[in-house]
Amino acid sequence: MSSPSSPPPALFLRIDNALCELERLAEAVESWAMAVGLSGQSIFQINLVLDELLTNTISYGYDDEHPHSIEICMTLNSEQIEITLRDDARPFDPFVEAQAPDLDSSLEERPIGGLGVHFVKQFMHSVSYAREGHHNVIRLSHSQH
Repeated sequence: MSSPSSPPPALFLRIDNALCELERLAEAVESWAMAVGLSGQSIFQINLVLDELLTNTISYGYDDEHPHSIEICMTLNSEQIEITLRDDARPFDPFVEAQAPDLDSSLEERPIGGLGVHFVKQFMHSVSYAREGHHNVIRLSHSQH
């Protein structure tokens, strides 16, 4: 049993900039989220958001073939999940620079992709981007209600 003064449960994970790492991340997030009592819907939404953002970072953010680390930190404060992503990819604010998806055309007419940031904004309570030194820092919060 945790006391009111104990720090909130947290998950900290460092992954390589390789798409195969996303499965390890999803498993870690699911284990942590279940341990702290998040709903299945919240777990699904968080994993989808992380997959969308990190797939783009890994696929398009680096100018070299060298290994890079991406840090993911998740904390639970009462009913709010705070998520921070930190990477050393080229500067990119997905909430400003990503092209808005075409939601009006039929499915057959829409280009493939482009819904990632849309999903992030739909599923997260708040989103922000900052460039801190040589790092992109994305902060997300998710409410279970």
